[in-house]
Parts: sequence; C-alpha cells; structure tokens
Amino acid sequence: MKQDSSLRTAQTFLPLSLAALRRCQEAAPGLRREFSSNPDLKLRRVIGLSLEQCLYESGALAEADEVTQALLAKYPDDIDVLYAAGQMYGKLSSEIYLRLMKVAPHSVRGYQVMAEVAATEGNWQGAIDSYREALKLDPGLPGAHLQIGVLTLEHSTDPNAWHEALQELNAELKINPASGEAEYEIGEAYRKHGQDPEAISAFRQALRLDPSLVEARVELAKVLRQDGRKQEAISTLEPARQSAPGNAAVHFLLAQLYRDSGRAADARQEEEAFKKLQDAGNSREWTSGDKRSPPL
Repeated sequence: MKQDSSLRTAQTFLPLSLAALRRCQEAAPGLRREFSSNPDLKLRRVIGLSLEQCLYESGALAEADEVTQALLAKYPDDIDVLYAAGQMYGKLSSEIYLRLMKVAPHSVRGYQVMAEVAATEGNWQGAIDSYREALKLDPGLPGAHLQIGVLTLEHSTDPNAWHEALQELNAELKINPASGEAEYEIGEAYRKHGQDPEAISAFRQALRLDPSLVEARVELAKVLRQDGRKQEAISTLEPARQSAPGNAAVHFLLAQLYRDSGRAADARQEEEAFKKLQDAGNSREWTSGDKRSPPL
C-alpha cells in the first residue's frame, strides 16, 4: 500500500487482516469503505461480517445493528450471517436484561424477566410465581394471565387444572379483548377435554380476532372433522394452505379431509406436498394447536 495505494487486493485484505488481529480501530475505516463499495458479493459478505464483529466489540452498537440488517437483507439465507446476527442480538438481549435486573429487580419488568428465564429453564412453577408477582404490581399487565394459563395447561399434573387455566385466559381477555392467542388457548383447553361446541366457538373467535392464526385453523378443522362436518373443516383449513405453505400440519390434515370427501386427486396432491416438506426437513413445522404432538 505504501508503494501503490491503488492496489484493490491490498485495499480489501489489509482491513480484513487488521480485524482478524482485533485491531478494530485501525480496521474499521477500511472495512466500512469496502463493505459499501466492493463489487465482489462473496467478498463483501466476509467484509461485512468482520465489520459487524469489530463494531460490536468496540461498542458502536447502533452501527453494528445497521451492518447486521444490511447483511441480512443481502444474504437472507446465509448460515454465517444468520449465526452472527443471532449471536450479536442474543448477547445484546442478555446484557440489556442483566442491566434491567440490576436497576429494578423487583419491578413489573423485572418479574417478567424472571418468569421468562424460569420458563426457559423448565421451572414452570417459578415462572407462574414470577408472573403473579408482576400482576400484584400491575393488575392490568397484558400477557401475564395468558402465560400463566399456557404454562398451567402445558405442565400441571392436576386433572382439574385446566379450569384454573381457563380463568387465567378469560382474565387475559378482560385486559386484552383482542387477544386471538388467548381465545385459541381457550379452544385448546375445551378441545382436549371433549367439549367440542365450546372449542369451536373459541377457535372461531380466535380467527375473527386474528385470521392469520394458523394454529386455530388447524385445530378448528380437526374438531369439525371429528364432528363429521367435513366441508366446513375444508373451508376453514384451505386458506392456511396459501398463507402457510410450509406448514406440514396443514397439508397433512387437508390430505385426510380430501380423502374423507372422496377427492382422491386433491388428497394425493396434499400428500405429496407433505412428503416434500418432510424430505426437506420441514416436518418440525407442525404448528398444530397442541405444540407438543403431531397434528392428528
């Protein structure tokens, strides 16, 4: 570079080499220049990742965020870009939550953080207790009753606990009448306990509140099918085929409904779509109402 400052390769690899040695203050100007102007898209990706890391380590978080978003826009399916973004945002999230807990551990938000951490660690009773502490401070807190209800439905071994969960979910609706998720969970509670009319009503209300709620469509279609209302089930589920084409549960259930209705060709088409998703490794995306089991 001293002998010929116009050398393109040197202009690119000098800041990359400085960044690799963690000499980020020296590397950053060159990395910024090359990330915005280098014509080689593959090389620009490497430059962007180095710039992102340098900016984060130097505390320039706003600019690091801008670079990360630019990388995600240019390389949306690149595994290194996705990993780096997840690492950065995960660390930022942890740092922010730790600061919150230091500043106000016994605040509403502090108890919410405690609840989320406890739930992540599998301590569902601890999570419920923390949400209840948050509600003592703010009885109108959106989402807390919903989470208590969901945790109770998922983890309680008491056969009558679902009644308590319904109380929590209805309390959530008093705070947030537009919560399609609360209505969906109410429908699930009724469905699992054989109360089909109540389940159908709740699922329909969930879809009125949030037509994009695929889980509600799947579960409503299942209940309608069990009640012998096949055409209603098909009409309910078909919109999800367009809105969530990668959802295996939708194709799986539609195939069965079409076969029940004598539509063999349509059933085969849905079975093929389902098998393609399985082969592509997308069978994890069941998105059934019961998130812990297959769709049927």
